[in-house]
Amino acid sequence: MLNTLNTTENQAQANPRDTESPLAWIHREKIRMGWSPERYEQYHRMADAGMNAVMPRHELDVVLEYDPAQAETPQSPNDAKIIEMIRDGSKLSKDLGMRYFHCLNLAAERQTYEVGFHNNPARENDGRLPSPVDYVYWKRTILDRVSRVLDLLEDQETYALDAIILDPEMYALGDALPGHADYGKFAFELYLQETKQAVSSSELTTPDLRRDWLIAKDLQESYEQWQFDVIAGFGRELRELVHARRPELLLGYIIYEDKMWFHAMAAGLSTPEMPVFIGPETTYSGVMDDRMIAYLAGIREQVKVPTILVPGIMMMMDNGRVPHEFLEVVPGNVYQRCQYSEGYWVYAIYTFGDTDEEQSAFFNALKIVDDALDEQARTGKVVDLPASPLPIKTPLGFNEMLVDARDWKPLASPVTQATPSDITAKLRGSYAMVLWPQANERERATIILSGIQFGVYLDVCEAMLFDENNQLIWKDLVPFNRTTGLKVPENDSKVIGAIISSGMNAYAILDTTCPMMILPENYLEVNAQQGRAGRFYFYVPAGKDQFQVALANTQGEPADYTVYDSMGKPVTTAEAVNRNQTIDVSVAGSSGPGVWSIEVHHVLDDAAFKLVDLPNRFALRPEYIMVDSYESAQ
Repeated sequence: MLNTLNTTENQAQANPRDTESPLAWIHREKIRMGWSPERYEQYHRMADAGMNAVMPRHELDVVLEYDPAQAETPQSPNDAKIIEMIRDGSKLSKDLGMRYFHCLNLAAERQTYEVGFHNNPARENDGRLPSPVDYVYWKRTILDRVSRVLDLLEDQETYALDAIILDPEMYALGDALPGHADYGKFAFELYLQETKQAVSSSELTTPDLRRDWLIAKDLQESYEQWQFDVIAGFGRELRELVHARRPELLLGYIIYEDKMWFHAMAAGLSTPEMPVFIGPETTYSGVMDDRMIAYLAGIREQVKVPTILVPGIMMMMDNGRVPHEFLEVVPGNVYQRCQYSEGYWVYAIYTFGDTDEEQSAFFNALKIVDDALDEQARTGKVVDLPASPLPIKTPLGFNEMLVDARDWKPLASPVTQATPSDITAKLRGSYAMVLWPQANERERATIILSGIQFGVYLDVCEAMLFDENNQLIWKDLVPFNRTTGLKVPENDSKVIGAIISSGMNAYAILDTTCPMMILPENYLEVNAQQGRAGRFYFYVPAGKDQFQVALANTQGEPADYTVYDSMGKPVTTAEAVNRNQTIDVSVAGSSGPGVWSIEVHHVLDDAAFKLVDLPNRFALRPEYIMVDSYESAQ
């Protein structure tokens, strides 16, 4: 157990306010917020658990010119539904005594960006994303829709409204705002115009050429400062618009990166009296240790303005099961985080399961946090609720799987398809694997891998090895961005079990020195960030005429999938998949049963897949396939 705090002197509340401040409740209670409850019954559960705020993300239709007189007039059937959801959720929050944080995205829906781009000269910006200095897009998608929310919830006796929160991820466009300076055509030419630079931009046709020109002319710093000021001005206009009508409202954004847009927007939204709300997602895993303390302090230093800092935590069902071991450490970790921040927000309430028993497990964990915060508010003393390391998940049936794997055998017939030169597999999450050390090996069986860190996610990449009796024989961290060999200690086991877990980060398996199979419980999640995530081999037995592959992708994160037959010829391709779907694969019209494969490529970020009516097992080389019944590939 890690007892991060035990004295009141260690508390680090930023920007304390007197009791008359609109934000006094935050410094007294902390923000205890849930993201997007799906059912109104969950609002009641949140209140019963001691949570005090709700943050739904609702996307009203964007219009070319907003008329306040038309605030209540639906622009589409979906717009009518959103109006109802905003008002119903806000009213219920008011009735339950909870704060209502309205969240909106820069391009979560296709309708948002299509109207934002319509007849917009800034659309010509070398790409599919809006420029961060595009005022037309900012006004239509943010300023006007915020004005409409203020109009819809104007009756403060009936409706709660306590914050306006921006989500800069552009799910419908498959990306987010460029965090650093934008060198697109519109932004560059606007800079030349406003700074009266006498130069023709006709030959500077790409962002790289424009950046190189600025550097050569010693204007890079000037360009970045200009762009910072424009973005900060956008934030300032939003703040002034909101505070002219509702001076007590908090403003801010979720997601945080140490980049220009986030710093500039914070500068525009924040004042000494009303600090900017920042809700980072890089804290999702639930880690709480000295690194988290330093990370939170670092955010405050980077933005350089008064901040209400509220780290997020991801809580959800795990392959249809309640993650009891994880929920045991949640209370201490979240409570201790609150000593260095202004609270917590949970992603996502709607993933807490369907049954009363499932949902109660999550809300009970949060109630422990909230009860401790209540006691601290009453007494002024930190409660003895220590933080703990995150548990590594052991798959259900792991022991039985190791016993069964002793009898798995390689295929009798030789594998005909060639192995690609790059067999790297990039995985994200926690997965079980089985290795079969070969008797004639000169060296111990080895997994060659490297941890992959995304941004500043603090999750470690950890590996554990087990003998055939499920006894732990090795455990250590996998270093990030450095190739390492995970060697199996010498022992007499016929099979070795491995669990490799990366949390919110990832890892690349580069090779193994013996047969190895990956055995996901459900979907196998891969991550490549614009590249190839790997090729994964599986066995199709004789007599199987067809099978299905389930694909799981989120909106805005497309990926391509190709299924190859036993001769290495493509059979089925699914391109730009950005939703959950199942593809049918015919065996009869191909080379027949044997070792098939699926390749995941052009991955924007995450992608996942599983075999539906075949054993959900994968090898990184075709010759490493092991089967649990002796049957040659036909």
